[in-house]
Amino acid sequence: VGCAPTCWVEEEKKGLREKATEFHQIFTEVRRLGGDHDDLPHPLQDITDLELEEIRQLKHPPEPVRRVMECVYLILYADTPPGPAGLTWLTVVKALVQTSFLRNVRRFEISELAAKPFIV
Repeated sequence: VGCAPTCWVEEEKKGLREKATEFHQIFTEVRRLGGDHDDLPHPLQDITDLELEEIRQLKHPPEPVRRVMECVYLILYADTPPGPAGLTWLTVVKALVQTSFLRNVRRFEISELAAKPFIV
């Protein structure tokens, strides 16, 4: 049985809420034990190449997926603004296929974003 786009989005939201709850519990436990936040697993550590490939294959991604990936692109590549046509899905996909994409996402420091207020 197929799932309407809104059903898919709700399932994704539920999954994200569960992940957020899990990471919060881990963070709380590490802090309770006197650990450091550096002891925590990176929240994006479990993203697989297969999951990225699924996103790459979308010719017309659901609106929430497209918007999130556009935001990721704009944050990571703030120094190279989109061309005159604006930010296209093709541009985002080209970034996704780069072997350095996931590494760049995982290594991104929030302080870099604070230094680029025009993005926010």
